[in-house]
Amino acid sequence: MRDFVSFDIFDTCLCRSCGSPQNVFTLLAYKALGSNSSISEISDFRYIRIQGEIEARKCSRKDDITIQEIYEKCDFSVFPNLLKDDLIQLEMEIEESVLFPIKKAQNIISQARQEGSRILFISDMYLPSSFLKRVLYKYNIFKEGDTLFVSGEIGKSKAKASLFKYIADKENISFKHWEHFGDNFFSDVLMPIKLGIKSHWRKVGYTKIQSFYRKNDIGLNDDTLSCNAAISHAIQVEEKDSIYVQFAADLIAPLYVPFVYHVLQDASKRGIRKLYFLSRDGYILYQIAKIFYRHFPNIELKYLHVSRKSLYYPGLDQLNSESLMLLFAGKSKNGILEELDNLHIDNKELICKIQTAEQVVPLLQQYGYTLHYINEEIAKQKELCLNYFIQEGLADKTVKSAIVDLRGTRKCQCMINNILNTSGYPSCFAYYMEVTYNRIIPKGNIDYDALIYGDHLLDKSNYKYYSYTLYLLEHYFSLTGFSRVSSYCKVSEEKYAVNYDNDKVEPASIFISNVNIRICQKYAERFITNIALINSGSLFQYATKSLVNFVQSPDRHYLKALIGIDTSESQLTPKILIDKLSLKHIRQRDLSWFDGAVMLTFGKIPFIIFKFIFRRCIPLLRNLL
Repeated sequence: MRDFVSFDIFDTCLCRSCGSPQNVFTLLAYKALGSNSSISEISDFRYIRIQGEIEARKCSRKDDITIQEIYEKCDFSVFPNLLKDDLIQLEMEIEESVLFPIKKAQNIISQARQEGSRILFISDMYLPSSFLKRVLYKYNIFKEGDTLFVSGEIGKSKAKASLFKYIADKENISFKHWEHFGDNFFSDVLMPIKLGIKSHWRKVGYTKIQSFYRKNDIGLNDDTLSCNAAISHAIQVEEKDSIYVQFAADLIAPLYVPFVYHVLQDASKRGIRKLYFLSRDGYILYQIAKIFYRHFPNIELKYLHVSRKSLYYPGLDQLNSESLMLLFAGKSKNGILEELDNLHIDNKELICKIQTAEQVVPLLQQYGYTLHYINEEIAKQKELCLNYFIQEGLADKTVKSAIVDLRGTRKCQCMINNILNTSGYPSCFAYYMEVTYNRIIPKGNIDYDALIYGDHLLDKSNYKYYSYTLYLLEHYFSLTGFSRVSSYCKVSEEKYAVNYDNDKVEPASIFISNVNIRICQKYAERFITNIALINSGSLFQYATKSLVNFVQSPDRHYLKALIGIDTSESQLTPKILIDKLSLKHIRQRDLSWFDGAVMLTFGKIPFIIFKFIFRRCIPLLRNLL
């Protein structure tokens, strides 16, 4: 490092989560005029602010201008109630709300300080130095002893090299002892180099997926997609960059956050006062919802510890011999094992003897699992489960409640409502991101809402890619550090608790879960800040499309984050999402996403060639092995 090291500010030290600087003016209009303002009013305000800056630059004899000079040229006579001084203050407040630090720049600045270099900040900007200094202080970028130069206040700019010359004279800096970092190739690289300043181009690039959003922006009064790219980008540069952060910012958050926002909006319209997010898939959705809580203060958010297994016994009616046999009829061995797991039957000797559905009931009776035993368990677990629901406020005759789940056949909702109804409590509404094509159809009124319907997807040629997509949702996006709920128990006269399976939660799952939650919450904070720019419905649609594109043509870089993820439905049927292909994986059929494993193992070009070959050869290979 040299004696003096200077840094550009915007897109070098700080970046905007709203995308283009003009989007700040849209947010400003939204705040100044009110959220109920028309598109015409918002657009006209934005136009006036942009034209004011153009006019101010035309009239100025200086190299740059101030925000006060801009507003002097803004003709807001169509909005007579707006005061220009108030607008200037509000614009700076909005700027501060959308600005976030760039981690790499913070690291370079920190290193320069350690090496004894004097730190300078230089910006071609109309905003005042007092404002920029405050924001830089906020993120621990600016420190005592640093110096800040702003073109608007000085009247000289980097783009014309005059600001560099001014600083050199004022601070008595020799160009050959000066090093500069910035993102603009012309003003931060070419201009300083002409003067003999050593320059570094610090262009922070967009990921492939962020670029997809930027290129596909709708444009017609809708900045949704470019804003989403900016939010994801801001998170990426603020965090210590990793494939896990990128995956969450690019693929998970743009899907989950608008879904949760939709749920809260719809629940508010329906008069729903309690939302229960079902474990475990709903845990990340619950954490996102807490970020939006202040915007929906009339809705209570709760996390409900349930699973198909914990609801299985309580959701059953009394069984007879015929209905017991129907539980297993027509099921594959894996289906039988899953059913036994739901019944809390883990007798290894019994399980080893079962090969077909016809064998199940006689063997159950042989090992003491009689009809009387099973019905006793049903009654016992139903009472415990109901009391847990009462404790958590779900069983309530006075307040309208709803559950939130990621996806499924609606079986859990049906079991919950069966438990409630048989004890005289009203049913609860349900929200899903996706309901499968084989979902349970309501017998009475439609009592659920979903954004994706599996039967619609069946008509699409790329349905298989949707199926893998939904697999990702469950087994990576919604990872938690918790074991599955198995049943309920009474711990005191008035207290009921949850029992969990004994399966071990891997440290990797906890790590990924924490990253996903942290990134989604950060995204939600920026989402609500930029809500005037975002159509949450169109964002969800494009996020789904982006995810399907990823599954259809996987990015090898991201696939590394998915290695070893457990997708087992139970301990009896172990499976992982992807891994590098081996004969063992082919023989044991223990990979959930074979195409992803092909891409991970061989790369893009071989993937295109081999995926079709492998699909044709796999059955033969399995027979041989």
